[in-house]
Amino acid sequence: VGLVVRFSSVATVSLGAVVIAGVVMAVAVLDTVGELTSTQWGQTLLLKTAAVGVAMAIGAFNHFRLRPALEADPTDADLLRTARSALTSEAIILGFVVVVTAWLVAAAS
Repeated sequence: VGLVVRFSSVATVSLGAVVIAGVVMAVAVLDTVGELTSTQWGQTLLLKTAAVGVAMAIGAFNHFRLRPALEADPTDADLLRTARSALTSEAIILGFVVVVTAWLVAAAS
């Protein structure tokens, strides 16, 4: 439970840095906004962005709902089960994001 609480703060700061880096990369690679839908690279970036959005939603749930509940009652079995499920889902999605990011970086070269 303590790890979840500590990680939540780090993840919030990291998210801002990742979003800024992603926007800079997209601007550097794409010549026009239209390339987001007209190229395979742009479409893959949109897919990655959607996956990141889902991960962010899970992270927001963890941060604003689950973390305070766990701080209030760190032994609640239902909360711990929900935390494991949310963290597992988020990890799977972020693993997908890493794979897609690797493809995007290789394709942009």
